[in-house]
Amino acid sequence: MVSDAKTLAAPTLDVKRAPSAQISAIAGALRTRPRFCALRRYITTTVPPVKVKGDFIAYSSPESTYAVTKRLIDTAKRSILIGIYDFTATYIENLLLAALARGVKVSLLLDLSGTVETTLFRTLLTKGAAAVAAPSCTGRTHYFPNFHEKVIVIDDRWSLVQSGNYSYAGIPENVRDGGGADLIPGNRDMGIAVRSEALARFFTKRFQADLVLATSGAASPAAVGTKLSAGQLLAAAPPQVPRTRFKSRRFTPATAVAVQPLLTPDNYLDVVPGWLAAATRSVHIEMQYIRSTQPKVRTLLGALQHARNRHPKLDVRIIVAAAVLPTDVAPLRRELRVLARDFGFALGASVRVLNPRYFLHCHNKLIVRDGRSVLIGSQNWSDTAIGKNREASLLVDYPALAARYDAIFRSDWESALHAGPARAALRALPATAAARGVRTVTLDAGDYELV
Repeated sequence: MVSDAKTLAAPTLDVKRAPSAQISAIAGALRTRPRFCALRRYITTTVPPVKVKGDFIAYSSPESTYAVTKRLIDTAKRSILIGIYDFTATYIENLLLAALARGVKVSLLLDLSGTVETTLFRTLLTKGAAAVAAPSCTGRTHYFPNFHEKVIVIDDRWSLVQSGNYSYAGIPENVRDGGGADLIPGNRDMGIAVRSEALARFFTKRFQADLVLATSGAASPAAVGTKLSAGQLLAAAPPQVPRTRFKSRRFTPATAVAVQPLLTPDNYLDVVPGWLAAATRSVHIEMQYIRSTQPKVRTLLGALQHARNRHPKLDVRIIVAAAVLPTDVAPLRRELRVLARDFGFALGASVRVLNPRYFLHCHNKLIVRDGRSVLIGSQNWSDTAIGKNREASLLVDYPALAARYDAIFRSDWESALHAGPARAALRALPATAAARGVRTVTLDAGDYELV
C-alpha cells in the first residue's frame, strides 16, 4: 500500500487463482506501478464559513450510512449531485436509476477507473445521468492527483459529506438504521448530512467549477496505469459485529451553528493546524493512516504536540487502520514508531489499531476536539490528501453533534488493539466461499489504498 492513487496497473483478478496469488498480484501492482501525471495549475478559491440553522444528521458505517443515504435519495424531487472517488455498489446505482426514472436530475463527477466502475458509470450515463470523469489523473484533464471527496447535494437543500465511498464495504446495504441481527459488516466510516440551502449552494458552486475543469480545454495525456482492469477482492467478513451499533441521529440546533467547509487544496492547511493547536482538553482522531514522516502531516502532528505542551493533561487518542495487505505491515510499524519517537504518541496509551474482529477496515477521517467541535470528511493524513487532491470535509462547532461522534470513537477505542500488526488483517477468499456459507465482503481498491 505504497501508492497514492487508485488507478494502478493492477491485473484482472482471476477467481480461479488462489487468494494469496490475488493479493500478491495487487500488492505487486501497488508497489511497482504508481500513477503519474503532470498536473495543470489549479487556482485556489476562498472558502467562507456558513451559518447553519437547519438540521444535522450524524451517521456511520457499517450500521447507518446506507439507511440515511437511501432515505434522502428516495425523497429527492429535483436534483442529486455526487462528487466521489469510488463507486461500485450496484444498490446505490439502483437508487439513482429510480430517481432518474421519476424525473430527478442526477449529476456525477467520478474518479473513474476499473471495469466495474466504468460499467456502472456508463449505465447511469445511458439512463440520463450527467456523468463525467473527474479532473484527476484518471480523467480527461488533470488538476488533482485524486478526486477523493465524497460530497452529495440533494434538492439544493441537503449536503452529505463523508469519509466513505459508494463501495460494498464503505456503505453496506443495511436497510435498518443501526443494523439488525443480520448486520452486513464493512468499514468504519462516518458522515454528516446538513440541511442548509447556503451550504448546498456552496458545494453546488464547487461541483460546477470542478465540472468545468473536467470538461474544458484540450485533453491531457493519459496517466500511467489509468486502465485498471479490476481491484476487488472477496474478503472474509469480520467474525463479530461491533459491540455497540449506532443509529443515525438527527440534531436540530436552537441557534445557528458555525460550519467551515475544508477543501483540499484550498484551505485545509490554513485552518486545521491552528484548530488543533487551540485544543485545551482533548483531541480524538480516527484516521485510516497517518504518514508521520511527511512534512505537511508533521505540521498537523506538531500542532497537536504544541497543544499538549501548553496543556500537559491534554487527552490525545488516535485510532488507525490495521494493515490490509502484507506490504502494509512494515510501513505501519514504522509510522507507529515515528508517532511515539517524534511526538510522544505511544502505542497503547495514545495510539491504537481498529480491531479487525469487528470491522473490515478503518477508512474513517474523524477528529473531535475538546468534545465540542468535530471535523468529518475525506482527508486522510498524507501530504497528497491535505495538499494536492480534491478533498472535502466539514468543521462543525456544535457540542451535541461532536458528542455523538465522540461516543462512536470511544466505543471503537475501547475495543481497539494496543499492539502493532504482526501480519496483514485481510483474509482473501475464492469466489466459491459464499456458496459454502462463509460470510464475505467485497473489498474495493478504493477502500484500502493510500491517497
